[in-house]
Amino acid sequence: MDKLISVAIPVYNRKSTLQKCVDSVLAQTYDNTEVILVNDGSTDSSEEICRRYEQIDPRVKVISKENGGLSSARNAGIDKSCGEYIFFIDSDDWIDSDTLEVLPNAALQKGTDVTGCCVYFNFPNGVENSRTSDEIYIQDTRALIKWILAGSIYATAAWGKLFKRSIFEKLRFDESCDFCEDDEFSFRMARKAKGYVRIADAKYHYFQNFNGMVLSGSYVSDTPISVMSKIESDPIVAGDPELSRLAHKKKIAALHTLYVKYMRASLI
Repeated sequence: MDKLISVAIPVYNRKSTLQKCVDSVLAQTYDNTEVILVNDGSTDSSEEICRRYEQIDPRVKVISKENGGLSSARNAGIDKSCGEYIFFIDSDDWIDSDTLEVLPNAALQKGTDVTGCCVYFNFPNGVENSRTSDEIYIQDTRALIKWILAGSIYATAAWGKLFKRSIFEKLRFDESCDFCEDDEFSFRMARKAKGYVRIADAKYHYFQNFNGMVLSGSYVSDTPISVMSKIESDPIVAGDPELSRLAHKKKIAALHTLYVKYMRASLI
């Protein structure tokens, strides 16, 4: 394959992890790439690091904008991109050197609009665990929606996935979502995508940042409830007993998480 791949990297205060992330992308065995670093109003030296890469490698483009959140940064990356495919990676994660060679080959072989991989979980203490499983190949819209509703956060995540550009002709991330943006996006994507494949190999390294707002539990938002209510009321889901049950179950889980976070916050 010789098609251009755009790699969009949202950046917000990631001076300690950004270099490892960008280096892993620039070192790919497939080099027909452009790397779009979206500095989302960082207050540390992240923008300076981005600019250094822009000066030394012509594949790197930098966008600097006011802080607007993850969805806003991803949308800015999409708008700036020129590639036939778009790949998302978070700025504290990294990928194996053949990721951008393996994923598009799988996409072409299966004829899918969206292609993903299994994941390595990397912890601050240096421990690395990989989650591998059999290949998943889904062609049917309902089956893809079911997989997203029944799956974990990693089934809905935009990071680690290669998207055909046509997906974004009339689709963007919802910038009003301050949390759970990937669930909201993935549901709308599933209604539009022509097939999804997840290869059996782990290629994406997900860094478990327990000091972040989400994993630390310090950030409380009722957005997940709104997102799941919206999905639950969608005609495709509401008219299908199995999908409706899965969506309702996910909303109840979100309510439980929100309750626990509110209780913890009240004790601080």
